[in-house]
Amino acid sequence: MTDQSAFTTLLGPDHVFGANRIANLDPGIDENNLGCDLYVRPADAEEAAQVLKHCADNAIPVVTHGGRTGLAGGGRSRTGDIVLSTERMRDPIEIDAEERVALVGAGWTLQEVQDECAKHNLSPGIDIAARGSATIGGMISTNAGGMEAWRNGMMRDRLLGMEVTLTNGEVLSDLTRVKKANEGYDLKQIFCGAEGTLGVVTKAVLQLEALIPAGQTILTAQETAADAIRVMRAIQDRGLLQRAEVMWATFAKENAKCLGLPHLTDFQDAPLYVIYEIIGDDDTALEILAPFMEDGTIQNALMAQSERERDEIWRLREDSQTLQRDYKTRPESAAAIWFDMSVPLGKLDAYIADLQARLAKLDYVSTFHSLCHLGDGNLHMTVTGASFTDTQKTEVQMAVEHGVKAMGGAFSAEHGIGEDKRAMLMRCGNGAALGAMQALKAAFDPNGVLNVGKVV
Repeated sequence: MTDQSAFTTLLGPDHVFGANRIANLDPGIDENNLGCDLYVRPADAEEAAQVLKHCADNAIPVVTHGGRTGLAGGGRSRTGDIVLSTERMRDPIEIDAEERVALVGAGWTLQEVQDECAKHNLSPGIDIAARGSATIGGMISTNAGGMEAWRNGMMRDRLLGMEVTLTNGEVLSDLTRVKKANEGYDLKQIFCGAEGTLGVVTKAVLQLEALIPAGQTILTAQETAADAIRVMRAIQDRGLLQRAEVMWATFAKENAKCLGLPHLTDFQDAPLYVIYEIIGDDDTALEILAPFMEDGTIQNALMAQSERERDEIWRLREDSQTLQRDYKTRPESAAAIWFDMSVPLGKLDAYIADLQARLAKLDYVSTFHSLCHLGDGNLHMTVTGASFTDTQKTEVQMAVEHGVKAMGGAFSAEHGIGEDKRAMLMRCGNGAALGAMQALKAAFDPNGVLNVGKVV
Protein backbone atom coordinates (compact mmCIF):
# COMPACT_ATOMS: atom_id res chain seq x y z
CA MET A 1 0.00 0.00 0.00
CA THR A 2 1.14 3.54 -0.77
CA ASP A 3 2.01 5.63 2.29
CA GLN A 4 -0.90 8.03 2.74
CA SER A 5 0.72 10.24 5.37
CA ALA A 6 3.21 11.87 3.00
CA PHE A 7 0.42 13.06 0.72
CA THR A 8 -1.66 14.19 3.68
CA THR A 9 1.27 16.34 4.79
CA LEU A 10 1.48 17.90 1.33
CA LEU A 11 -2.24 18.47 0.69
CA GLY A 12 -4.13 18.07 3.96
CA PRO A 13 -6.45 15.18 4.95
CA ASP A 14 -9.48 16.52 3.07
CA HIS A 15 -7.73 16.07 -0.25
CA VAL A 16 -6.24 12.59 0.09
CA PHE A 17 -8.75 9.75 -0.36
CA GLY A 18 -8.17 6.18 0.77
CA ALA A 19 -10.13 3.08 -0.27
CA ASN A 20 -13.38 3.98 1.51
CA ARG A 21 -13.69 7.41 -0.09
CA ILE A 22 -12.51 6.17 -3.48
CA ALA A 23 -15.35 3.63 -3.43
CA ASN A 24 -17.85 6.50 -3.40
CA LEU A 25 -16.43 8.15 -6.53
CA ASP A 26 -17.83 7.73 -10.04
CA PRO A 27 -15.26 5.88 -12.19
CA GLY A 28 -16.65 7.53 -15.33
CA ILE A 29 -16.58 5.84 -18.73
CA ASP A 30 -14.13 3.09 -17.72
CA GLU A 31 -14.93 1.01 -14.65
CA ASN A 32 -11.18 0.39 -14.16
CA ASN A 33 -10.29 4.06 -13.69
CA LEU A 34 -10.31 3.88 -9.88
CA GLY A 35 -8.27 0.79 -9.07
CA CYS A 36 -5.70 3.00 -7.33
CA ASP A 37 -4.53 2.97 -3.67
CA LEU A 38 -4.92 6.73 -3.20
CA TYR A 39 -6.73 9.60 -4.89
CA VAL A 40 -5.21 13.05 -4.35
CA ARG A 41 -6.53 16.51 -5.22
CA PRO A 42 -3.90 19.25 -5.43
CA ALA A 43 -5.31 22.77 -5.67
CA ASP A 44 -2.78 24.24 -8.09
CA ALA A 45 0.43 23.73 -10.03
CA GLU A 46 2.66 24.17 -6.98
CA GLU A 47 0.89 21.46 -5.01
CA ALA A 48 0.79 19.18 -8.06
CA ALA A 49 4.52 19.66 -8.55
CA GLN A 50 5.19 18.60 -4.96
CA VAL A 51 3.07 15.48 -5.43
CA LEU A 52 4.86 14.57 -8.67
CA LYS A 53 8.31 15.06 -7.17
CA HIS A 54 7.45 12.89 -4.17
CA CYS A 55 6.13 10.18 -6.50
CA ALA A 56 9.18 10.35 -8.78
CA ASP A 57 11.58 10.20 -5.82
CA ASN A 58 9.75 7.20 -4.34
CA ALA A 59 8.87 5.31 -7.56
CA ILE A 60 5.10 5.72 -7.06
CA PRO A 61 3.12 5.48 -10.32
CA VAL A 62 0.80 8.45 -11.01
CA VAL A 63 -2.32 8.51 -13.21
CA THR A 64 -3.82 11.94 -13.86
CA HIS A 65 -7.61 12.30 -14.00
CA GLY A 66 -9.86 15.03 -15.35
CA GLY A 67 -13.50 14.18 -16.05
CA ARG A 68 -12.86 10.45 -16.63
CA THR A 69 -14.47 10.49 -20.07
CA GLY A 70 -11.53 8.99 -21.98
CA LEU A 71 -12.29 6.10 -24.35
CA ALA A 72 -8.81 4.62 -24.87
CA GLY A 73 -7.99 3.41 -21.35
CA GLY A 74 -5.69 6.33 -20.59
CA GLY A 75 -7.18 6.87 -17.11
CA ARG A 76 -7.04 3.31 -15.81
CA SER A 77 -5.27 2.83 -12.47
CA ARG A 78 -4.19 -0.19 -10.47
CA THR A 79 -3.04 -1.24 -7.01
CA GLY A 80 0.11 0.68 -6.17
CA ASP A 81 -0.93 3.73 -8.25
CA ILE A 82 -2.13 7.08 -7.04
CA VAL A 83 -4.62 9.11 -9.05
CA LEU A 84 -3.89 12.83 -9.24
CA SER A 85 -7.17 14.62 -9.91
CA THR A 86 -7.25 18.14 -11.35
CA GLU A 87 -10.82 18.76 -10.10
CA ARG A 88 -9.77 21.53 -7.67
CA MET A 89 -7.82 23.48 -10.31
CA ARG A 90 -10.65 25.91 -10.86
CA ASP A 91 -9.40 29.45 -10.39
CA PRO A 92 -12.00 31.86 -11.83
CA ILE A 93 -12.06 31.77 -15.62
CA GLU A 94 -10.55 34.98 -17.00
CA ILE A 95 -11.97 36.08 -20.34
CA ASP A 96 -10.68 39.01 -22.34
CA ALA A 97 -13.41 39.65 -24.89
CA GLU A 98 -11.31 42.19 -26.78
CA GLU A 99 -8.38 39.81 -27.23
CA ARG A 100 -10.70 36.80 -27.50
CA VAL A 101 -8.66 34.71 -25.08
CA ALA A 102 -9.51 32.82 -21.90
CA LEU A 103 -7.26 31.76 -19.01
CA VAL A 104 -8.73 28.49 -17.73
CA GLY A 105 -7.82 26.07 -14.94
CA ALA A 106 -7.50 22.40 -15.86
CA GLY A 107 -10.48 21.39 -13.70
CA TRP A 108 -13.17 23.38 -15.53
CA THR A 109 -15.47 21.36 -17.80
CA LEU A 110 -15.93 22.33 -21.42
CA GLN A 111 -19.61 23.12 -20.80
CA GLU A 112 -18.67 25.55 -18.03
CA VAL A 113 -16.14 27.27 -20.28
CA GLN A 114 -18.67 27.42 -23.12
CA ASP A 115 -21.24 29.01 -20.78
CA GLU A 116 -18.77 31.63 -19.54
CA CYS A 117 -17.65 32.45 -23.08
CA ALA A 118 -21.26 32.74 -24.25
CA LYS A 119 -21.79 35.66 -21.85
CA HIS A 120 -19.40 37.55 -24.14
CA ASN A 121 -20.85 36.12 -27.39
CA LEU A 122 -17.73 33.98 -27.69
CA SER A 123 -16.94 30.27 -27.88
CA PRO A 124 -13.84 28.15 -27.14
CA GLY A 125 -14.19 26.95 -30.74
CA ILE A 126 -14.47 23.27 -29.82
CA ASP A 127 -17.38 21.01 -28.92
CA ILE A 128 -17.68 17.34 -27.96
CA ALA A 129 -20.56 15.19 -26.78
CA ALA A 130 -19.00 14.81 -23.30
CA ARG A 131 -18.95 18.59 -22.82
CA GLY A 132 -20.67 18.36 -19.43
CA SER A 133 -17.97 16.22 -17.83
CA ALA A 134 -14.81 16.44 -19.94
CA THR A 135 -12.33 18.89 -18.40
CA ILE A 136 -10.03 21.32 -20.16
CA GLY A 137 -6.94 19.60 -18.76
CA GLY A 138 -8.11 16.23 -20.02
CA MET A 139 -9.06 17.62 -23.40
CA ILE A 140 -5.60 19.12 -23.80
CA SER A 141 -3.93 15.92 -22.64
CA THR A 142 -5.83 13.86 -25.24
CA ASN A 143 -5.86 16.60 -27.92
CA ALA A 144 -9.64 16.39 -28.18
CA GLY A 145 -11.27 17.21 -31.51
CA GLY A 146 -15.04 17.01 -31.82
CA MET A 147 -17.64 18.37 -34.18
CA GLU A 148 -16.08 21.75 -34.98
CA ALA A 149 -12.51 20.57 -35.59
CA TRP A 150 -12.99 20.78 -39.37
CA ARG A 151 -13.26 24.58 -38.96
CA ASN A 152 -11.40 25.54 -35.75
CA GLY A 153 -8.92 22.70 -35.42
CA MET A 154 -8.35 20.38 -32.51
CA MET A 155 -7.39 21.26 -28.95
CA ARG A 156 -3.79 21.95 -29.89
CA ASP A 157 -5.05 24.60 -32.32
CA ARG A 158 -7.00 26.32 -29.52
CA LEU A 159 -3.92 26.59 -27.27
CA LEU A 160 -1.99 29.83 -26.92
CA GLY A 161 -0.27 29.07 -23.63
CA MET A 162 -0.01 26.40 -20.96
CA GLU A 163 1.09 25.74 -17.40
CA VAL A 164 2.30 22.21 -16.67
CA THR A 165 3.99 20.51 -13.70
CA LEU A 166 6.98 18.21 -14.05
CA THR A 167 8.27 15.25 -12.04
CA ASN A 168 11.33 17.20 -10.89
CA GLY A 169 9.04 19.51 -8.91
CA GLU A 170 9.25 22.40 -11.35
CA VAL A 171 6.37 24.28 -12.94
CA LEU A 172 6.76 25.01 -16.64
CA SER A 173 4.69 28.15 -17.06
CA ASP A 174 4.18 29.73 -20.46
CA LEU A 175 0.82 31.48 -20.35
CA THR A 176 1.34 33.31 -23.64
CA ARG A 177 -1.75 35.16 -24.88
CA VAL A 178 -0.74 35.75 -28.49
CA LYS A 179 -0.84 33.48 -31.55
CA LYS A 180 2.57 34.40 -32.94
CA ALA A 181 5.30 33.38 -30.49
CA ASN A 182 8.40 31.84 -32.09
CA GLU A 183 10.61 31.61 -29.02
CA GLY A 184 12.37 28.31 -29.54
CA TYR A 185 10.65 24.94 -29.27
CA ASP A 186 6.90 25.17 -28.82
CA LEU A 187 6.94 23.10 -25.64
CA LYS A 188 3.21 23.30 -24.96
CA GLN A 189 2.57 21.15 -28.00
CA ILE A 190 4.71 18.37 -26.55
CA PHE A 191 2.29 18.04 -23.63
CA CYS A 192 -0.85 18.39 -25.75
CA GLY A 193 -1.83 14.84 -26.65
CA ALA A 194 0.75 13.25 -24.32
CA GLU A 195 -2.03 11.85 -22.09
CA GLY A 196 -0.31 12.68 -18.82
CA THR A 197 2.84 10.71 -19.65
CA LEU A 198 5.17 13.75 -19.58
CA GLY A 199 3.62 16.09 -17.00
CA VAL A 200 0.34 17.36 -15.61
CA VAL A 201 -1.48 20.20 -17.37
CA THR A 202 -2.78 22.62 -14.73
CA LYS A 203 -3.82 25.76 -16.63
CA ALA A 204 -4.17 26.98 -20.21
CA VAL A 205 -4.77 30.06 -22.34
CA LEU A 206 -7.33 29.34 -25.06
CA GLN A 207 -8.03 31.19 -28.28
CA LEU A 208 -11.73 32.03 -28.52
CA GLU A 209 -14.01 32.44 -31.53
CA ALA A 210 -17.18 34.41 -32.21
CA LEU A 211 -20.22 32.49 -30.96
CA ILE A 212 -22.32 31.19 -33.84
CA PRO A 213 -26.00 30.91 -32.87
CA ALA A 214 -27.60 27.51 -33.29
CA GLY A 215 -28.52 27.10 -36.93
CA GLN A 216 -31.06 24.98 -38.76
CA THR A 217 -30.70 21.29 -37.98
CA ILE A 218 -31.62 18.85 -40.76
CA LEU A 219 -31.48 15.04 -40.63
CA THR A 220 -31.18 13.50 -44.09
CA ALA A 221 -31.37 9.96 -45.44
CA GLN A 222 -28.71 9.26 -48.08
CA GLU A 223 -27.17 6.44 -50.06
CA THR A 224 -23.41 7.02 -49.75
CA ALA A 225 -20.83 9.06 -47.91
CA ALA A 226 -19.85 10.55 -51.27
CA ASP A 227 -23.40 11.93 -51.59
CA ALA A 228 -23.24 13.31 -48.05
CA ILE A 229 -19.93 15.01 -48.85
CA ARG A 230 -21.38 16.63 -51.99
CA VAL A 231 -24.14 18.20 -49.91
CA MET A 232 -21.70 19.24 -47.21
CA ARG A 233 -19.42 20.96 -49.73
CA ALA A 234 -22.33 22.93 -51.17
CA ILE A 235 -23.19 24.24 -47.70
CA GLN A 236 -19.51 24.82 -46.90
CA ASP A 237 -18.91 26.75 -50.12
CA ARG A 238 -21.61 29.19 -49.05
CA GLY A 239 -19.82 29.67 -45.71
CA LEU A 240 -22.90 28.34 -43.89
CA LEU A 241 -21.78 24.97 -42.55
CA GLN A 242 -21.70 24.73 -38.77
CA ARG A 243 -21.25 20.98 -38.51
CA ALA A 244 -21.99 17.75 -40.36
CA GLU A 245 -22.24 14.29 -38.81
CA VAL A 246 -22.92 11.00 -40.59
CA MET A 247 -24.28 7.79 -39.03
CA TRP A 248 -24.44 4.49 -40.88
CA ALA A 249 -27.81 2.78 -40.62
CA THR A 250 -26.88 -0.01 -38.21
CA PHE A 251 -25.99 2.54 -35.55
CA ALA A 252 -28.68 5.09 -36.37
CA LYS A 253 -31.59 2.66 -36.40
CA GLU A 254 -30.51 0.73 -33.31
CA ASN A 255 -29.82 3.92 -31.37
CA ALA A 256 -33.09 5.57 -32.41
CA LYS A 257 -35.00 2.52 -31.16
CA CYS A 258 -32.98 2.36 -27.94
CA LEU A 259 -33.58 6.07 -27.23
CA GLY A 260 -37.32 5.76 -27.89
CA LEU A 261 -37.00 7.97 -30.99
CA PRO A 262 -37.74 5.53 -33.85
CA HIS A 263 -39.27 8.27 -36.01
CA LEU A 264 -35.77 9.65 -36.57
CA THR A 265 -35.00 6.75 -38.90
CA ASP A 266 -38.45 5.40 -39.75
CA PHE A 267 -39.13 8.40 -42.02
CA GLN A 268 -36.90 6.81 -44.67
CA ASP A 269 -35.00 3.54 -44.97
CA ALA A 270 -31.47 4.38 -46.09
CA PRO A 271 -27.86 3.16 -45.76
CA LEU A 272 -26.86 6.26 -43.82
CA TYR A 273 -28.27 9.30 -42.02
CA VAL A 274 -26.62 12.70 -41.92
CA ILE A 275 -27.10 15.68 -39.62
CA TYR A 276 -26.31 19.03 -41.19
CA GLU A 277 -26.38 22.18 -39.09
CA ILE A 278 -26.70 25.18 -41.38
CA ILE A 279 -26.18 28.79 -40.37
CA GLY A 280 -29.32 30.69 -41.37
CA ASP A 281 -33.08 30.26 -41.42
CA ASP A 282 -35.35 27.57 -42.86
CA ASP A 283 -35.52 29.26 -46.25
CA THR A 284 -31.73 29.35 -46.57
CA ALA A 285 -31.45 25.68 -45.67
CA LEU A 286 -34.18 24.70 -48.11
CA GLU A 287 -32.63 26.74 -50.91
CA ILE A 288 -29.34 24.87 -50.53
CA LEU A 289 -30.82 21.40 -50.09
CA ALA A 290 -33.63 21.56 -52.67
CA PRO A 291 -31.48 20.64 -55.71
CA PHE A 292 -30.16 17.60 -53.87
CA MET A 293 -33.69 16.54 -52.94
CA GLU A 294 -34.74 16.85 -56.56
CA ASP A 295 -31.88 14.77 -58.00
CA GLY A 296 -32.11 12.08 -55.30
CA THR A 297 -28.79 12.81 -53.60
CA ILE A 298 -30.94 13.35 -50.52
CA GLN A 299 -33.66 10.68 -50.40
CA ASN A 300 -35.66 12.35 -47.66
CA ALA A 301 -35.11 14.84 -44.84
CA LEU A 302 -36.41 15.99 -41.45
CA MET A 303 -35.93 19.65 -40.52
CA ALA A 304 -36.13 20.46 -36.81
CA GLN A 305 -39.02 22.84 -36.16
CA SER A 306 -38.42 23.35 -32.45
CA GLU A 307 -35.65 23.19 -29.86
CA ARG A 308 -37.04 19.85 -28.71
CA GLU A 309 -36.78 18.38 -32.21
CA ARG A 310 -33.27 19.77 -32.60
CA ASP A 311 -32.22 18.19 -29.30
CA GLU A 312 -33.72 14.85 -30.34
CA ILE A 313 -31.78 14.81 -33.59
CA TRP A 314 -28.52 15.64 -31.85
CA ARG A 315 -29.23 13.11 -29.13
CA LEU A 316 -29.35 10.43 -31.84
CA ARG A 317 -25.74 11.29 -32.66
CA GLU A 318 -24.36 12.16 -29.23
CA ASP A 319 -25.99 9.69 -26.86
CA SER A 320 -24.33 6.41 -27.77
CA GLN A 321 -23.86 5.32 -24.16
CA THR A 322 -27.52 4.28 -23.82
CA LEU A 323 -27.08 1.86 -26.72
CA GLN A 324 -23.75 0.61 -25.35
CA ARG A 325 -25.38 -0.18 -22.01
CA ASP A 326 -28.22 -1.97 -23.77
CA TYR A 327 -25.79 -4.06 -25.79
CA LYS A 328 -24.01 -5.19 -22.62
CA THR A 329 -27.24 -6.86 -21.52
CA ARG A 330 -27.31 -8.97 -24.70
CA PRO A 331 -25.12 -12.11 -24.49
CA GLU A 332 -24.13 -11.93 -28.15
CA SER A 333 -22.82 -8.33 -27.84
CA ALA A 334 -21.72 -8.02 -24.21
CA ALA A 335 -18.13 -7.14 -25.15
CA ALA A 336 -17.18 -4.12 -27.25
CA ILE A 337 -14.05 -2.68 -28.85
CA TRP A 338 -14.08 1.04 -29.74
CA PHE A 339 -12.13 2.64 -32.56
CA ASP A 340 -11.36 6.24 -33.49
CA MET A 341 -9.88 6.58 -36.98
CA SER A 342 -9.35 9.29 -39.57
CA VAL A 343 -9.88 8.37 -43.20
CA PRO A 344 -9.53 10.69 -46.23
CA LEU A 345 -13.03 11.74 -47.23
CA GLY A 346 -12.79 10.31 -50.73
CA LYS A 347 -11.99 6.89 -49.26
CA LEU A 348 -14.84 6.65 -46.73
CA ASP A 349 -17.26 4.51 -48.75
CA ALA A 350 -14.60 2.06 -49.89
CA TYR A 351 -13.03 1.80 -46.43
CA ILE A 352 -16.35 1.03 -44.70
CA ALA A 353 -17.33 -1.53 -47.34
CA ASP A 354 -13.94 -3.25 -47.17
CA LEU A 355 -13.97 -3.24 -43.37
CA GLN A 356 -17.45 -4.76 -43.23
CA ALA A 357 -16.23 -7.55 -45.50
CA ARG A 358 -13.17 -8.18 -43.33
CA LEU A 359 -15.23 -8.27 -40.12
CA ALA A 360 -17.79 -10.61 -41.70
CA LYS A 361 -15.04 -13.25 -41.91
CA LEU A 362 -14.60 -13.15 -38.10
CA ASP A 363 -17.37 -15.39 -36.81
CA TYR A 364 -17.02 -14.10 -33.24
CA VAL A 365 -18.02 -10.54 -34.26
CA SER A 366 -21.68 -9.74 -33.59
CA THR A 367 -22.26 -6.14 -34.69
CA PHE A 368 -20.37 -3.26 -36.27
CA HIS A 369 -21.43 0.37 -35.76
CA SER A 370 -19.94 3.42 -37.44
CA LEU A 371 -20.43 7.18 -37.39
CA CYS A 372 -18.26 10.03 -38.54
CA HIS A 373 -17.42 13.71 -38.15
CA LEU A 374 -17.99 14.29 -41.85
CA GLY A 375 -16.00 17.51 -42.07
CA ASP A 376 -12.70 15.79 -41.28
CA GLY A 377 -13.28 12.08 -41.90
CA ASN A 378 -12.98 11.10 -38.23
CA LEU A 379 -14.71 7.72 -37.88
CA HIS A 380 -15.96 6.34 -34.56
CA MET A 381 -16.63 2.62 -34.72
CA THR A 382 -17.71 -0.12 -32.32
CA VAL A 383 -17.26 -3.84 -32.85
CA THR A 384 -19.18 -6.13 -30.48
CA GLY A 385 -19.19 -9.82 -29.66
CA ALA A 386 -20.04 -12.18 -26.82
CA SER A 387 -16.44 -11.88 -25.62
CA PHE A 388 -13.00 -11.36 -27.12
CA THR A 389 -9.76 -13.18 -26.39
CA ASP A 390 -6.54 -11.17 -26.68
CA THR A 391 -5.89 -12.84 -30.01
CA GLN A 392 -9.35 -11.93 -31.27
CA LYS A 393 -8.93 -8.31 -30.14
CA THR A 394 -5.72 -8.12 -32.15
CA GLU A 395 -7.44 -9.65 -35.20
CA VAL A 396 -10.23 -7.06 -34.98
CA GLN A 397 -7.71 -4.24 -34.56
CA MET A 398 -5.74 -5.42 -37.59
CA ALA A 399 -8.92 -5.61 -39.65
CA VAL A 400 -9.77 -2.03 -38.69
CA GLU A 401 -6.31 -0.56 -39.19
CA HIS A 402 -5.74 -2.38 -42.51
CA GLY A 403 -4.74 0.08 -45.22
CA VAL A 404 -5.46 3.20 -43.17
CA LYS A 405 -1.90 4.52 -43.01
CA ALA A 406 -1.28 3.66 -46.67
CA MET A 407 -4.26 5.78 -47.73
CA GLY A 408 -2.97 8.74 -45.70
CA GLY A 409 -5.27 8.26 -42.71
CA ALA A 410 -4.65 7.78 -39.00
CA PHE A 411 -5.50 4.82 -36.76
CA SER A 412 -6.07 7.17 -33.80
CA ALA A 413 -7.85 10.47 -34.40
CA GLU A 414 -9.04 12.31 -31.31
CA HIS A 415 -9.34 9.96 -28.33
CA GLY A 416 -5.66 9.28 -27.76
CA ILE A 417 -3.69 6.05 -27.44
CA GLY A 418 -4.04 5.13 -23.75
CA GLU A 419 -3.68 1.40 -23.14
CA ASP A 420 -6.15 0.22 -25.74
CA LYS A 421 -4.30 1.45 -28.83
CA ARG A 422 -0.72 1.03 -27.61
CA ALA A 423 -0.24 -2.18 -29.61
CA MET A 424 -1.64 -0.45 -32.69
CA LEU A 425 0.85 2.38 -32.20
CA MET A 426 3.72 -0.11 -32.02
CA ARG A 427 2.50 -1.89 -35.18
CA CYS A 428 1.62 1.16 -37.24
CA GLY A 429 3.84 3.91 -35.87
CA ASN A 430 6.92 5.12 -37.69
CA GLY A 431 10.10 3.80 -36.08
CA ALA A 432 11.84 7.18 -35.95
CA ALA A 433 8.73 8.83 -34.49
CA LEU A 434 8.42 6.13 -31.82
CA GLY A 435 12.06 6.63 -30.93
CA ALA A 436 11.55 10.37 -30.58
CA MET A 437 8.52 9.80 -28.33
CA GLN A 438 10.50 7.43 -26.12
CA ALA A 439 13.32 9.96 -25.89
CA LEU A 440 10.87 12.65 -24.77
CA LYS A 441 9.40 10.26 -22.22
CA ALA A 442 12.86 9.54 -20.81
CA ALA A 443 13.70 13.27 -20.66
CA PHE A 444 10.53 14.43 -18.90
CA ASP A 445 9.83 11.33 -16.81
CA PRO A 446 13.23 9.72 -16.16
CA ASN A 447 11.90 7.63 -13.26
CA GLY A 448 9.01 6.31 -15.36
CA VAL A 449 6.14 7.10 -12.98
CA LEU A 450 3.69 9.02 -15.19
CA ASN A 451 0.77 7.02 -16.63
CA VAL A 452 2.78 3.83 -16.78
CA GLY A 453 1.89 1.50 -19.65
CA LYS A 454 0.06 4.17 -21.62
CA VAL A 455 1.02 5.54 -25.06
CA VAL A 456 4.77 4.56 -25.19
